[in-house]
Amino acid sequence: MDEPRAPSRSRPWTALLVVGLLHTAVRLWIVLGPGMSGPGRSDEQSFHLPVIQSFASQWPNLDLSDYLAASTPGYHIAMVGVSALTRGDLDAMRLTSGALVTLLILALVWFAGRRVGGVSAFALSLPLIASPYVLGASTLLLPEGAAWTLLTCLILLMLRPRVDWKTYALAGTLVLLIVFTRQIFLWGAGLVWLGAWLGPDAADGPPSRLIPPRGRWLLAQRIPRAVLAFAITLPAFACVWSFYRLWGGLTPPLFQEGGDAAMELAGTHTGANPSVVLLTLALLALAGVFYVGYLIRPLQAAWVQRRALCARALTLGGALGLTLALAIPSSFDREAGRYSGLWNAIGRLPTLADRSPVMLALAPAGGVMLAAIWLVLPRRAGWIIIASVAGFAIAQSANHQAWQRYVEPMALIVLMLTAALASRPSAGERPVTTPRWAWLGPAALAVLLGLVSLTRIGA
Repeated sequence: MDEPRAPSRSRPWTALLVVGLLHTAVRLWIVLGPGMSGPGRSDEQSFHLPVIQSFASQWPNLDLSDYLAASTPGYHIAMVGVSALTRGDLDAMRLTSGALVTLLILALVWFAGRRVGGVSAFALSLPLIASPYVLGASTLLLPEGAAWTLLTCLILLMLRPRVDWKTYALAGTLVLLIVFTRQIFLWGAGLVWLGAWLGPDAADGPPSRLIPPRGRWLLAQRIPRAVLAFAITLPAFACVWSFYRLWGGLTPPLFQEGGDAAMELAGTHTGANPSVVLLTLALLALAGVFYVGYLIRPLQAAWVQRRALCARALTLGGALGLTLALAIPSSFDREAGRYSGLWNAIGRLPTLADRSPVMLALAPAGGVMLAAIWLVLPRRAGWIIIASVAGFAIAQSANHQAWQRYVEPMALIVLMLTAALASRPSAGERPVTTPRWAWLGPAALAVLLGLVSLTRIGA
């Protein structure tokens, strides 16, 4: 086996520059050229742009009791300031909004580049650049870009091996900003609690464990940290609660009552939809195939060192995915919020008792993929990533619409983080090499996603 190679610390700067220029060039070409169509454009024109314009006309006495957007108003209020600076120029507003997505991708490139080198970091960023849903947030006035950027910063912060009260304080601020932008991301508070409970994972000490070994002194350290983390996230809960009281629900009243043409276009957002969990597993399985080059050797190493644990984890992941696929409806159903993206492909195939054979295959595969992710990552990072996926899927299930646009960015972010971290095992374990061909996988995925995006470029 080849000796592990440490990536050059100069390469992340090169990758950062190339990716920043590439994503900016793509955004400029689309915004100033053909434009972006699809559901994102419809949402911009029917909902988010009117809200920004309405807030601008009301400034500074904003009426937040009801407006034409299902999310909290942080993004729209920020864009009022951008609108004032750009004199309402739509292209300038779109470019400014999309710069947040560039920041998101650059943060991930920097994180990956320092671990797997510049070439891999560049390749790992390509699926995010090419994804039609990320591209929509990059070129249109949509709050998703700001929310995903803030959430990614939170995840990266909690992935730091060394954490202290300053880390928790910054994390609490990020959670507050996230829920002021998109209330359904309140689950991010759980990452702060988990990070505090796990504590630091120093290279010269024992790895973090979810359940500590026997010893009162360990609990004496963990409980105060967890209480501090909980207290720091209370402002985020207060923010969501204040809007809940103002609206009489988790979305503005317009999105609870519905009835007119605009609401029919938006779709109903109230009511649970556990099919989101299946969609999350399915997309992790489908996209995860393209990241196998980054996972195969760490998984082999984990199998050699902890064979029994690997067997149990992979079996449990597959069994859990199959159980969920059998328990949760997965047929194409517009009224049930199961349409667009992968659901459209499912709709072309036969189903039995509202269960799709596609989901019966992909959900267990996604469960196996999640188990593999947990096995190949450093222990603390593994718990943070698994908690991110679980928290996202469960929280997003509170939305009636199981749209792929809500799930695909999360799957791509998680897989990029996993690929970057997989070669760095827990303390005391030997690093593994990444095959030279590994970058071809995400590059191929980017080509496929880019072909989908091309169908949406052009008004």
